[in-house]
Amino acid sequence: MIVIVAALVLVGVLGMLNLVLTVGVIRRLRESQGHHPGGADPVLPVGTAVGEFTATTIDGDPVDAFPALVGFFSPGCAPCTELLPEFADYARRMPGGRQRVLAVVAGTPETAADYVSVLSEVARVVVASADAPLPRAFRATAFPAVYLLDAERRVLVSGGRMDSFPAPVAAR
Repeated sequence: MIVIVAALVLVGVLGMLNLVLTVGVIRRLRESQGHHPGGADPVLPVGTAVGEFTATTIDGDPVDAFPALVGFFSPGCAPCTELLPEFADYARRMPGGRQRVLAVVAGTPETAADYVSVLSEVARVVVASADAPLPRAFRATAFPAVYLLDAERRVLVSGGRMDSFPAPVAAR
């Protein structure tokens, strides 16, 4: 009888351990993939043309020249926080400098302040709600999202990580 009870307790402990580990793995997967609604493609696919938009930077300047590199970030998003230094480093090396890079931070100026302080050195920064014209033009539904665009406003590379982006090449 003691052997049966011991075996039953052991099976129960192993079951609980399995449950705890499974929940941990699921949590890690969600964090590493970022937040996006179920089933929706988190970024525009390669070849997609970006729609027209109007936007004003935090400096009060209109976004008139179409950027080559665009990044979307959201305060409180763990993957966004991880991507921020990589994006800033990539943007720093972009041909054309800050004028060719646009960073969009979802939220209010108060909630976006930490991101703005890092991004404003390397990009023109727009703080906007998710339903503003600029995020709508990119169909931004998930964060982070980064795009490399050609002169015709078509997506060359897109993703939530910088490792799939080619190294910036200096203009000749």
